Amino acid sequence: MTTIEVSNANSLIKDLQNTVVRSEINDELSYFVPGHEFMRAFTHGRWDEQLQKFVYWDGRKHLLTKSNRFPTGLIYLVEEALKRNKHPYKLIDKRKPIKVGLPIPIKKIKPYPYQLQTLEKALKEGTGIIQIATGGGKSAVACMIAGMLNAKTVVYVHTKDLLYQMKDNFENLLGVKCGQIGDGVIDVQKFTVATVQTSFRAYDKKYLEHNEDPKFKETLDINKCKQQIVKTIESAEVVMFDECHRLISDTFQFISSKSKKARHRYALSATAFRDDECDILVAAACGKKIVNVSASYLIENEYLVKPEINILSTSSEMTKYSDYQTAYSEYIVNNSSRNQMIIDNAKSAAKKNKKTLILVQRIVHGEALYDALKDDIDVIFLRGDNSSDDRRHAVDAMKDGELDCIIASTIFDEGVDIPILDTLILAGGGKSKVRAMQRVGRVIRKYPKKKKAFVIDFLDNATYLKNHSAARKRMYETERLFDVKEWE
Repeated sequence: MTTIEVSNANSLIKDLQNTVVRSEINDELSYFVPGHEFMRAFTHGRWDEQLQKFVYWDGRKHLLTKSNRFPTGLIYLVEEALKRNKHPYKLIDKRKPIKVGLPIPIKKIKPYPYQLQTLEKALKEGTGIIQIATGGGKSAVACMIAGMLNAKTVVYVHTKDLLYQMKDNFENLLGVKCGQIGDGVIDVQKFTVATVQTSFRAYDKKYLEHNEDPKFKETLDINKCKQQIVKTIESAEVVMFDECHRLISDTFQFISSKSKKARHRYALSATAFRDDECDILVAAACGKKIVNVSASYLIENEYLVKPEINILSTSSEMTKYSDYQTAYSEYIVNNSSRNQMIIDNAKSAAKKNKKTLILVQRIVHGEALYDALKDDIDVIFLRGDNSSDDRRHAVDAMKDGELDCIIASTIFDEGVDIPILDTLILAGGGKSKVRAMQRVGRVIRKYPKKKKAFVIDFLDNATYLKNHSAARKRMYETERLFDVKEWE
């Protein structure tokens, strides 16, 4: 009989003789690599000396190894394939239960019913993806889960802003000292928040993600503390990955694979889905989705405010460009009429005493908008090379009503909590549907006297850009309580 030996990080299929069933499992545990259709191994193949012919890559990354090992998070897919084929099997669970401490109740806030339901589901399942729309309090849920298990816990984040925000949540909501790994500090506690960058470098690896914070420089000698970091990673009994759509990166996958004592694994995000087939890598680390609290549910139950999304048309005629970079520079960054729309809407919002966030993708674009607005409204431009203190001071100034507008680069895509914001201008466009939803989440949090949030996006009628605009619009329309309006 086929057996599956289950461990915390990876599992092993034994005695699977049926090649048809094995092939089906192999297909289930794979995904198309983004851009595979342009890679030479897929288009031209490689010459195999032994076979004396060209061998073509299928374009897929296979997570089932030749020795039949696979990430434990995907065990549900393996079982489904075996059951479909009526193939007998048994599970041998080698995972050891953790020694939980006395529960630590959450303080200062009263959990909402859906948060308590999420906690119950998380503890019952032991692992899984928890998707709660932006503004739904997923950080509070993380604290609740950690407090109830009260075991060695590491929460992984990818920015310094998220590092401090999550640490503050643990200390304020659980009333405990929270450890920190990252931004020059190594302080390990029972509950520790760690940046994936510092964690990864402790294994003598270089963090190479394209969107790394330019200011993310080590201010300590990693060699003096890497053993302590590695021990923390490999001894954790509970791990959580914030903004889990990033689990598709080799960096996060590596950290997950090293967390071999972590019986409990949770992936947290407002948008656990992605724009490609790489979703399977999130499940590989933490298992299937166990909770999905949508923005519409939170709006309907008055936990969030309803957004009115106004999509402004920039031109009635299609403008053609030969490549994407030129299209973006000319049609978005240097488009005077489009930029004037942004400027006019920001000034109008300030006159109505509304607090505005303008998001850009390129520094030069943010600088141009800042120069156009600085003499008329109280505005600041935040970018990747601003320090964490600069960002926190700006956020505090906005919360205190001292600013009318913040212009920010993609550093504000995730994890920024400024409930007073009620207007969002998506100046930078972008092709990511995931980021579009996260950005809307910046302005729909509840705040006294705030009845509705306003979002301004653009229908960019240009080569490459029009498809991106259409994709964002389709994503907004998946939320039934988003009021989407398109203006000519």
